[in-house]
Amino acid sequence: MTILQRALTPARVRGYLGLGVDQVAGYTVVAADVAWATTPATLIEAHGLGFPGTPFHPGAPSIEVLRFETPPFARLLEATGANSAEGRERTGGLLVDHPPFTGTGFAATPDHLVPLWWLDAARLPAGAEIWRVHSDGREELLAVYTDVSAGWSPVVAMTGQTHSLPSDVLGGFGSWRGSSCLVDTLPDGAAVVASFTEIPGSGMTLGPRGVWSRTVAAIELTEPHGVRLTAVWRGAPFLVTHRWRQDDGLWARLFFLGRDAFEAEALGLEKVDAGVYEASVPIDQLGDIRAAELTTA
Repeated sequence: MTILQRALTPARVRGYLGLGVDQVAGYTVVAADVAWATTPATLIEAHGLGFPGTPFHPGAPSIEVLRFETPPFARLLEATGANSAEGRERTGGLLVDHPPFTGTGFAATPDHLVPLWWLDAARLPAGAEIWRVHSDGREELLAVYTDVSAGWSPVVAMTGQTHSLPSDVLGGFGSWRGSSCLVDTLPDGAAVVASFTEIPGSGMTLGPRGVWSRTVAAIELTEPHGVRLTAVWRGAPFLVTHRWRQDDGLWARLFFLGRDAFEAEALGLEKVDAGVYEASVPIDQLGDIRAAELTTA
């Protein structure tokens, strides 16, 4: 079992623990490759967090990290590329981003060899954890992502926590008793099936996130698959990660698939993390909407 690790900005921590966000995207490393990084200063080095506008500081008393298994149906790719579009074209790499991104597929760590990976937006798997790493090397578990129905379960006392409705266009899905459900595989091999409406006679209960769910044996599931919904907005490619209804119509949350920081900034997108750019737009502004069913976890 490979555990991945991402450093979390304060805004992302608030999103997870305050708003119930359940998605992950961007640069990541294998936790075992950065086991030597046990303080905020060394975590900043290990994760290459010196990007423009970074909220991370070596003298900080603590930094939060997310540890998780590779999400089912996720796109985990080698973080190669360059600091310009021309450079990426020459090398055939994946990304264009600001320094300290090197484009070599490794983090910019002078004394350690740390492979760097890129993760397109995905729903977190059950069992993901948020840890606080202190300047003295102590680690404190803050919360565990239980599953798609329960969401985040704080380990320490927190105030103002809310739960957001899961996405119907991102993550794992399957069929249970003839109904399409959101699916999370649990560490013990069982599965949580969740539905936005109660399935009659199913024995489901209403969870904290507003969906009905039940834990079942994995063999009860059929047609396991992921969903990838893409669209074009302002001439650029995006992954649709969430849909919701507002008073003025249906809206979508978009994750930029161009993997070019300079193009994203020229489009006026919201930078939510290093290399990660998003936008919220009315769905009727989207073009070339395409849905793909992913069948290989």
